[in-house]
Amino acid sequence: MNDEPTYEALRAENAALRARVNVLERALAEREVLEDTLTEHERRVPYRKIFEAIPVGLGVYRRDGLSVAMNRNSLDVIGGVKDEIIGKFNILTDPASISMGFVANFEQAAAEHTNITMPPTSYDTSGSTLATVDDRVVWTETTYIPIPGDDGTEYVVEFNIDVTSQLRAKQAIEQTQRAEAENMRLQAEIIRMQEETLRALSTPLIPIAESVVVMPLIGTVNSKRAQQVIETLLEGVMAHRAAVAILDVTGVPVVDAEVANGLLQAAQAVSLLGAEVVLTGIRPEIARTLVELGTDLRGLVTRSTLQSGVEHALRRSAGVRPATLARKR
Repeated sequence: MNDEPTYEALRAENAALRARVNVLERALAEREVLEDTLTEHERRVPYRKIFEAIPVGLGVYRRDGLSVAMNRNSLDVIGGVKDEIIGKFNILTDPASISMGFVANFEQAAAEHTNITMPPTSYDTSGSTLATVDDRVVWTETTYIPIPGDDGTEYVVEFNIDVTSQLRAKQAIEQTQRAEAENMRLQAEIIRMQEETLRALSTPLIPIAESVVVMPLIGTVNSKRAQQVIETLLEGVMAHRAAVAILDVTGVPVVDAEVANGLLQAAQAVSLLGAEVVLTGIRPEIARTLVELGTDLRGLVTRSTLQSGVEHALRRSAGVRPATLARKR
């Protein structure tokens, strides 16, 4: 069996060698031209050292996605092992780069010959083919910059700004703001519940017999509290189907025009529901004030004490015929 290479094989190999020589000669010529265009100062610039010293992540990929350079900052951000990445890692086949959109932007930059900047995006090294010293999640603002060659894009530079600490700080602030908002909501809820409790305590309504309720008032009565009295009375009369509602003002130190008008409004509102209001606890000084104010107490049953008011209410309630109560209900 003849293992000697054939003429055609030798000819093909020779053609391949000639093509490679042509590429090298062209590259050498381009370098010589570049050297001729550089000034003496430019030729002395330590580009490699600058590449390593730049305080942002820089990576260089061939158009086919193979990593050919990565500076120290970029390696530090991802915890990369340089010897296991350069010449071995391919971004186009990396699962993490594909899933998070890095590959799509890489391809767009290379195809359109334009810089493409991504919004801050996370990269989880645990799901990648990058060789790293540990697993970590980093956030970067990445820009892909195509570098043209004779036949279109030859390299793509990856420019990474590490924004992990800024985003974590922002997330911490947002969490704090959410916690503060929740605290404010809870405080508002507590205040609302306290107000409802105080309202219930300031205008208590007590059923003492079938169809009879009592509201003992203690302390100053202003317009707001007078409105609460009316609302509570109306709700109580409806809820308890009361025929008589007793308002006891024994604990009210001062009854002025505002208080008197509030009591009259309460009586009128309750009467619209078919119930009667009995005002008790009228002391001499209060009676004098009401007379001086010219308050029209018609429509109000008044009693000097709560006890006499309760007796009246019980008699009044007992005298209501069942058919009448049924209509009121």
